[in-house]
Amino acid sequence: PIPCVPWQSQTSGQYQRRVHGGQILERFKQLMTEGDMDNAQTLLQILVDIAHEVPKFFMACIEQISPIMEKVGMSDQIVEDTRQLALELLLTILEKDPALVRKNAAFVETVVKVGLQLMLILEEQSNSEWNSEYDHNVDDSPCFDAGQVSLCRLAEEISLKKFLPILLPKIQQLLGNNNWVCKHAAIVAIAQTCEFISSGGINKDELFEKVASFINVAARLRLPRHTGD
Repeated sequence: PIPCVPWQSQTSGQYQRRVHGGQILERFKQLMTEGDMDNAQTLLQILVDIAHEVPKFFMACIEQISPIMEKVGMSDQIVEDTRQLALELLLTILEKDPALVRKNAAFVETVVKVGLQLMLILEEQSNSEWNSEYDHNVDDSPCFDAGQVSLCRLAEEISLKKFLPILLPKIQQLLGNNNWVCKHAAIVAIAQTCEFISSGGINKDELFEKVASFINVAARLRLPRHTGD
Protein backbone atom coordinates (compact mmCIF):
# COMPACT_ATOMS: atom_id res chain seq x y z
CA PRO A 1 0.00 0.00 0.00
CA ILE A 2 1.01 3.62 -0.56
CA PRO A 3 2.13 5.10 2.79
CA CYS A 4 -0.11 7.66 4.44
CA VAL A 5 2.03 10.73 5.06
CA PRO A 6 1.08 13.61 7.38
CA TRP A 7 2.83 16.04 5.04
CA GLN A 8 0.43 18.96 5.68
CA SER A 9 1.70 19.44 9.19
CA GLN A 10 3.76 22.63 9.23
CA THR A 11 5.31 21.62 12.55
CA SER A 12 7.02 18.53 11.16
CA GLY A 13 10.67 18.37 12.15
CA GLN A 14 13.60 17.44 9.96
CA TYR A 15 13.62 13.90 11.33
CA GLN A 16 9.99 13.38 10.30
CA ARG A 17 10.65 14.79 6.81
CA ARG A 18 13.69 12.56 6.42
CA VAL A 19 11.87 9.39 7.47
CA HIS A 20 8.75 9.91 5.39
CA GLY A 21 10.45 11.47 2.37
CA GLY A 22 12.93 8.63 2.22
CA GLN A 23 10.22 6.04 2.76
CA ILE A 24 8.11 7.39 -0.08
CA LEU A 25 11.05 7.46 -2.46
CA GLU A 26 11.98 3.91 -1.54
CA ARG A 27 8.40 2.82 -2.05
CA PHE A 28 8.35 4.54 -5.44
CA LYS A 29 11.54 2.74 -6.47
CA GLN A 30 10.06 -0.54 -5.31
CA LEU A 31 6.90 0.00 -7.36
CA MET A 32 8.97 0.82 -10.44
CA THR A 33 11.12 -2.27 -9.94
CA GLU A 34 8.02 -4.43 -9.57
CA GLY A 35 6.55 -2.94 -12.74
CA ASP A 36 3.53 -1.56 -10.89
CA MET A 37 3.43 1.54 -13.06
CA ASP A 38 -0.11 2.63 -12.17
CA ASN A 39 0.61 2.88 -8.45
CA ALA A 40 4.04 4.35 -9.16
CA GLN A 41 2.42 7.12 -11.18
CA THR A 42 -0.16 7.72 -8.47
CA LEU A 43 2.57 7.99 -5.86
CA LEU A 44 4.58 10.34 -8.06
CA GLN A 45 1.54 12.61 -8.38
CA ILE A 46 1.29 12.63 -4.59
CA LEU A 47 4.92 13.75 -4.42
CA VAL A 48 4.18 16.60 -6.85
CA ASP A 49 1.23 17.66 -4.70
CA ILE A 50 3.42 17.63 -1.60
CA ALA A 51 6.05 19.74 -3.38
CA HIS A 52 3.41 22.34 -4.19
CA GLU A 53 2.43 22.72 -0.55
CA VAL A 54 5.51 21.87 1.53
CA PRO A 55 8.66 21.69 -0.62
CA LYS A 56 10.84 21.48 2.48
CA PHE A 57 9.34 18.04 3.02
CA PHE A 58 12.08 16.90 0.63
CA MET A 59 14.93 18.79 2.29
CA ALA A 60 16.68 15.81 3.85
CA CYS A 61 16.30 13.55 0.80
CA ILE A 62 16.86 16.05 -1.98
CA GLU A 63 20.02 14.28 -3.14
CA GLN A 64 18.04 11.09 -3.69
CA ILE A 65 15.28 12.71 -5.74
CA SER A 66 17.41 13.97 -8.61
CA PRO A 67 18.91 10.65 -9.79
CA ILE A 68 15.64 8.78 -9.31
CA MET A 69 13.65 11.30 -11.36
CA GLU A 70 16.40 11.41 -13.97
CA LYS A 71 16.18 7.66 -14.45
CA VAL A 72 12.42 7.91 -14.89
CA GLY A 73 12.43 10.95 -17.15
CA MET A 74 15.16 9.68 -19.45
CA SER A 75 13.70 6.21 -20.00
CA ASP A 76 11.72 5.57 -23.18
CA GLN A 77 10.43 2.37 -21.54
CA ILE A 78 8.27 4.37 -19.12
CA VAL A 79 4.91 5.88 -20.06
CA GLU A 80 4.99 9.54 -21.01
CA ASP A 81 2.66 10.72 -18.23
CA THR A 82 4.99 9.32 -15.59
CA ARG A 83 8.03 10.86 -17.27
CA GLN A 84 6.30 14.24 -17.30
CA LEU A 85 5.50 13.90 -13.59
CA ALA A 86 9.17 13.20 -12.84
CA LEU A 87 10.11 16.48 -14.52
CA GLU A 88 7.23 18.29 -12.85
CA LEU A 89 8.38 17.16 -9.40
CA LEU A 90 11.85 18.59 -9.94
CA LEU A 91 10.50 21.86 -11.31
CA THR A 92 7.93 22.25 -8.56
CA ILE A 93 10.53 21.84 -5.83
CA LEU A 94 12.69 24.40 -7.59
CA GLU A 95 9.88 26.92 -8.05
CA LYS A 96 8.37 26.57 -4.60
CA ASP A 97 11.67 26.69 -2.71
CA PRO A 98 14.49 27.85 -5.04
CA ALA A 99 17.01 28.13 -2.21
CA LEU A 100 16.64 24.41 -1.58
CA VAL A 101 18.24 23.41 -4.89
CA ARG A 102 19.47 26.58 -6.61
CA LYS A 103 23.12 25.84 -5.78
CA ASN A 104 22.78 22.15 -6.54
CA ALA A 105 24.38 21.87 -10.00
CA ALA A 106 23.49 18.17 -10.34
CA PHE A 107 19.82 18.94 -9.67
CA VAL A 108 19.76 21.75 -12.24
CA GLU A 109 21.51 19.60 -14.83
CA THR A 110 18.99 16.82 -14.30
CA VAL A 111 16.13 19.22 -15.03
CA VAL A 112 17.84 20.34 -18.25
CA LYS A 113 18.61 16.78 -19.35
CA VAL A 114 15.11 15.49 -18.73
CA GLY A 115 13.51 18.55 -20.31
CA LEU A 116 15.56 18.19 -23.50
CA GLN A 117 14.98 14.44 -23.57
CA LEU A 118 11.22 14.93 -23.49
CA MET A 119 11.57 17.34 -26.40
CA LEU A 120 12.68 14.39 -28.53
CA ILE A 121 9.20 12.89 -28.25
CA LEU A 122 7.13 13.91 -31.27
CA GLU A 123 4.06 12.53 -32.92
CA GLU A 124 5.20 9.97 -35.46
CA GLN A 125 4.70 10.99 -39.08
CA SER A 126 5.93 9.61 -42.38
CA ASN A 127 8.09 11.69 -44.70
CA SER A 128 5.27 11.92 -47.25
CA GLU A 129 2.86 13.22 -44.59
CA TRP A 130 5.44 15.71 -43.37
CA ASN A 131 6.19 17.05 -46.84
CA SER A 132 2.51 17.32 -47.75
CA GLU A 133 1.62 19.50 -44.78
CA TYR A 134 3.69 22.66 -44.82
CA ASP A 135 1.83 24.10 -41.86
CA HIS A 136 1.84 20.92 -39.80
CA ASN A 137 2.69 21.52 -36.16
CA VAL A 138 5.07 18.82 -34.94
CA ASP A 139 5.17 20.29 -31.45
CA ASP A 140 1.91 18.61 -30.42
CA SER A 141 3.31 16.00 -28.04
CA PRO A 142 2.49 16.72 -24.37
CA CYS A 143 6.00 15.55 -23.50
CA PHE A 144 7.52 17.93 -26.02
CA ASP A 145 5.47 20.81 -24.64
CA ALA A 146 6.45 19.96 -21.06
CA GLY A 147 10.10 19.79 -22.06
CA GLN A 148 10.28 23.12 -23.83
CA VAL A 149 8.34 24.97 -21.14
CA SER A 150 10.61 23.49 -18.47
CA LEU A 151 13.58 25.40 -19.89
CA CYS A 152 11.85 28.74 -19.34
CA ARG A 153 10.62 27.72 -15.91
CA LEU A 154 14.14 26.76 -14.95
CA ALA A 155 15.69 29.93 -16.37
CA GLU A 156 13.33 32.04 -14.29
CA GLU A 157 14.74 30.57 -11.08
CA ILE A 158 18.43 30.01 -11.87
CA SER A 159 21.06 32.63 -12.61
CA LEU A 160 22.36 32.70 -16.19
CA LYS A 161 25.88 32.02 -14.93
CA LYS A 162 24.68 28.65 -13.68
CA PHE A 163 22.03 27.92 -16.29
CA LEU A 164 23.74 28.63 -19.63
CA PRO A 165 26.95 26.61 -18.99
CA ILE A 166 24.71 23.58 -18.45
CA LEU A 167 22.22 24.25 -21.25
CA LEU A 168 24.41 25.38 -24.16
CA PRO A 169 26.71 22.33 -24.40
CA LYS A 170 23.65 20.10 -24.51
CA ILE A 171 22.11 22.23 -27.27
CA GLN A 172 25.38 22.03 -29.21
CA GLN A 173 25.34 18.27 -28.79
CA LEU A 174 21.81 18.05 -30.17
CA LEU A 175 22.69 20.29 -33.12
CA GLY A 176 25.64 18.03 -33.91
CA ASN A 177 23.45 14.94 -34.03
CA ASN A 178 22.48 13.70 -37.50
CA ASN A 179 18.94 12.92 -36.36
CA TRP A 180 16.64 15.77 -37.41
CA VAL A 181 14.55 15.28 -34.24
CA CYS A 182 17.59 16.22 -32.15
CA LYS A 183 18.27 19.28 -34.30
CA HIS A 184 14.62 20.28 -34.09
CA ALA A 185 14.71 20.03 -30.29
CA ALA A 186 17.87 22.15 -30.19
CA ILE A 187 16.34 24.88 -32.35
CA VAL A 188 13.18 25.03 -30.25
CA ALA A 189 15.31 25.10 -27.09
CA ILE A 190 17.19 28.08 -28.51
CA ALA A 191 13.92 29.80 -29.41
CA GLN A 192 12.60 29.20 -25.90
CA THR A 193 15.68 30.63 -24.22
CA CYS A 194 16.91 33.16 -26.83
CA GLU A 195 16.23 36.07 -24.51
CA PHE A 196 18.44 34.51 -21.84
CA ILE A 197 21.12 33.53 -24.36
CA SER A 198 21.13 37.06 -25.79
CA SER A 199 21.59 38.67 -22.40
CA GLY A 200 24.12 36.12 -21.22
CA GLY A 201 27.10 37.45 -23.16
CA ILE A 202 27.31 34.29 -25.27
CA ASN A 203 29.10 34.17 -28.62
CA LYS A 204 26.09 33.27 -30.74
CA ASP A 205 27.68 33.14 -34.21
CA GLU A 206 28.63 29.46 -34.19
CA LEU A 207 25.34 28.45 -32.62
CA PHE A 208 23.22 30.33 -35.15
CA GLU A 209 25.39 29.16 -38.04
CA LYS A 210 24.52 25.56 -37.21
CA VAL A 211 20.86 26.47 -36.89
CA ALA A 212 20.85 28.22 -40.27
CA SER A 213 22.58 25.27 -41.89
CA PHE A 214 19.95 22.85 -40.64
CA ILE A 215 17.07 25.12 -41.69
CA ASN A 216 18.52 25.44 -45.20
CA VAL A 217 18.85 21.67 -45.54
CA ALA A 218 15.32 21.13 -44.23
CA ALA A 219 13.94 23.68 -46.66
CA ARG A 220 15.64 21.98 -49.60
CA LEU A 221 14.26 18.59 -48.57
CA ARG A 222 10.73 19.97 -48.58
CA LEU A 223 10.96 21.33 -52.15
CA PRO A 224 9.19 19.31 -54.87
CA ARG A 225 11.42 16.88 -56.67
CA HIS A 226 11.59 17.30 -60.45
CA THR A 227 12.43 14.48 -62.81
CA GLY A 228 13.88 14.78 -66.27
CA ASP A 229 11.82 14.33 -69.42
